[in-house]
Amino acid sequence: MMQKKKKIIVLIAIIGGVILIGGGVVWGFIYQRMQQAGSIAAIGDGVSAPSRAAEINGLIVSIVGNELVVNNIIGGPSEEEKKELQKKMLTASAEEKQAFKESMLAKMQKEPVTIIIPVGITITKDELSTGNPVPTSFSDLQPNKTVSIWLTTDKKVEAVMLRGTSL
Repeated sequence: MMQKKKKIIVLIAIIGGVILIGGGVVWGFIYQRMQQAGSIAAIGDGVSAPSRAAEINGLIVSIVGNELVVNNIIGGPSEEEKKELQKKMLTASAEEKQAFKESMLAKMQKEPVTIIIPVGITITKDELSTGNPVPTSFSDLQPNKTVSIWLTTDKKVEAVMLRGTSL
């Protein structure tokens, strides 16, 4: 009788192991297919924002729930001003860079835009040390931080990127 119980326990353990391994293989296959279809981003893959310019760029003024008010920059610096700023930024200290940024922002025309960020939308932050966007969460969006928001043709939020951050 004891021998029979041991055989049953060993058999159950083997069947359980086969189910676990088989389930892992099946999940791996499904996960790989979802990555290929673009449904999910691969772990370790770089995430990116759309390649076109964002429709909304500016400082977050306030956040209530998932509604953001952003001081959207209209126009922006001329090409000449951008080149001049880039030259200054190459040799500037962190404090000087911040002062340049604030003086440029002060000169630009802005208008407040209220936008609702849907749950599950792609949110990234522009990691300064590498220049690559990395995934982040809605909780990182805070007042006085710079954000870029891309909209679809029907004015729905496509992607959000927190600008000028470091990990």
